[in-house]
Amino acid sequence: MQNLSIDAIVTLLLYLIGAPALLIQNAESDVRFVIDHHLRREIYTRAAWPAVVGVVLALSLIIIIQVGMWPAMSSILADGILVVLFSLAIYVSIKVLPISRKRDVVIRLREKMVRQVVEKGTIDDELMQALVVLGTESKPGNERGWAIRALSYITNATVARSDYSGCRLDKVTDALRKIILGSDRMASQENYISAVDVLRPIIQKYYAKHKEDPTFPDGDLYNAFLLLSQMGQRAVEFPVDGVTSACIDGLDGRDIPNSTASQGLCEIGIAAIAKDRVGPAREALHILDALVSSGEDGLCEDEEIIFDYLALLAAFWEHTIAGRTEARRYLDDLYTLDEPREDDSTPPEDQPQERLLARLVRQAVRHHTSVGRFTIADNIADMWQTYTLDYRP
Repeated sequence: MQNLSIDAIVTLLLYLIGAPALLIQNAESDVRFVIDHHLRREIYTRAAWPAVVGVVLALSLIIIIQVGMWPAMSSILADGILVVLFSLAIYVSIKVLPISRKRDVVIRLREKMVRQVVEKGTIDDELMQALVVLGTESKPGNERGWAIRALSYITNATVARSDYSGCRLDKVTDALRKIILGSDRMASQENYISAVDVLRPIIQKYYAKHKEDPTFPDGDLYNAFLLLSQMGQRAVEFPVDGVTSACIDGLDGRDIPNSTASQGLCEIGIAAIAKDRVGPAREALHILDALVSSGEDGLCEDEEIIFDYLALLAAFWEHTIAGRTEARRYLDDLYTLDEPREDDSTPPEDQPQERLLARLVRQAVRHHTSVGRFTIADNIADMWQTYTLDYRP
């Protein structure tokens, strides 16, 4: 009976020492890198103390045997040590062994960063880099979704702070860009939808703050819109339109027109047209049309939004005959904005010689040329020339 107890004690002791070390060494390379460089002290401490306790108990048993106390205490001592070691083995199986799994490492990083955001309002660079490593090296789908959901927790914790300034989440958007767009393996549709959900609180918080303070900084909003545009352009590769539509919906800020959002809508729409994905392109065009028409006189004050609108109309115009017909309907609406009104008492000779739309087209061509979008500039010029010659002679 004594030999049996000693054999069981030795077996449990070997398990306490060897199992955590073996699992950590056999973990995925990215998980092992993060553990070694960012979570070493925390994880190794948790993995080591059960083994240390087990070794101390085993040494105590050896000492007792050596001093001749074993015959008198054999039954009680052996059974007691066996129960303690067995309890430690259960603890190791439930609490220690999972620390080598990628999901648990991501959760540990998330908890540390969220706690830091809540306490100090800052995001740790090194921990964020570790999260990016785990995200980019993960398989598309649920595994990569762990890192994306961690970014969602961090975003929500940041925007929930009373001192949120609108310019604190550049690390989050940069990390999300790398996880979604920077990996060798394209993220799944679910990953894209989750990424859009990460950015929504940033946009919603900005709109709420902007109503209270029109000068509220828009640094995080700009980064969110830029990333939505990049994701939307990549999402046209998917066989369904839902992912692209989610990115377009994230850029829909009709209450507060924004030229960064309009540029994103334009870029996604043009990318969709190039892939013959008319549905998302129409969604983007409808939103841009609403943005352009948001001004008091029928046109928004931000002319860059109009330039993006004309660029997407030109993409429709150049695509197919049906696309040209659709673009013409929108151009007709723009053309009538500066038609002389029946109640206008200004003599014809005193009315402006150049139409408003012609000036906007010329400025749009100049704008897109200045930023290097030569094809878009040429398309707008060709569309306007054909429209005025064939439909408005």
